[in-house]
Amino acid sequence: MGKIIQLQEEERLRQGKNLLGFSGGVDSTALFFLLLEREIPFDIALVNYHQRAQAKEEESYAKELAHRHQKRCFTLSCPLGPSNFEHQARLERYRFFESLIHQEGYARLLLAHHLGDRLEWLLMRLAQGSSLSTLLGFSSREIRLGYELIRPLGEITKEALYDYLHQHQIRYFEDESNRDPKPLRNRFRPLSETLLKEHAQGLLQSFRFLQEEREILYGEDPRIRRDSLFYFPSQERETQNLHLIDLSLKALGYVMSQGERQELLKSGFCVVLKGKVAIGRSERGIFIAPFERVIIPKAQRERLRIAKIPPKVRPYCFMAGIDSLL
Repeated sequence: MGKIIQLQEEERLRQGKNLLGFSGGVDSTALFFLLLEREIPFDIALVNYHQRAQAKEEESYAKELAHRHQKRCFTLSCPLGPSNFEHQARLERYRFFESLIHQEGYARLLLAHHLGDRLEWLLMRLAQGSSLSTLLGFSSREIRLGYELIRPLGEITKEALYDYLHQHQIRYFEDESNRDPKPLRNRFRPLSETLLKEHAQGLLQSFRFLQEEREILYGEDPRIRRDSLFYFPSQERETQNLHLIDLSLKALGYVMSQGERQELLKSGFCVVLKGKVAIGRSERGIFIAPFERVIIPKAQRERLRIAKIPPKVRPYCFMAGIDSLL
């Protein structure tokens, strides 16, 4: 008999409709069946990037599971080139999920990140130099524009998920890209797995303590998100502003170096980082968005100015059809 897996925020998941980001891998397949066991309402969404030979089979498996268990299955075909693949895939994935959430009325998005993912992130950030604001990575629950993002497996090891699937003889797919030594995360994975085998409970308790301390230090998250635009009112302390910018950049797949943090402070939070992300500040607050180069027609440019959206962020707002704040 395997250990009983406790889902975080379980009672909250029973309130309203849930959309599960599904891939057919160990994590999301385990979460699919754990939600079924608890009779928690959900549907699934899968993005097929056509990067792996088994991608078509994974999509078929998702549709088969959904049909068998009377779930809706939304799929997106999204071929991407090899350049900056992880970043682009993340943006497309969240864009797809959020469009479904708003169109279909889902209350929350469920993702299958687990304790190993949290430890890998922490190790990477320690190696690269990080403050508490970005050291912990994701939380079990985040408030987004119009929905909640919940990670029910945030305190569960991947080993426990394997055990669960094997015990119940549930089919799943292995992601071949996890064995690629090029991504930094994959190079930390063997160390993370060893640490969790020997010290899982101690590491989990450390994460809990650090999370509590981060909440005391930084308070509740005041950010508003629309597509890939983040906005929040300027905070009393610049360290709080930096923390919220760090979180927003991470969501866009960008991690600042120490030099860039200093540049950001010197600029008064008005800068473009490596031609990828734009940060601007106005009397309404601080804005973060992907950097775009586009000529904005005069009428739209004036609306963005009246909305007090900073100049460096306006091209993205124009491209995304955002001409006022929510």
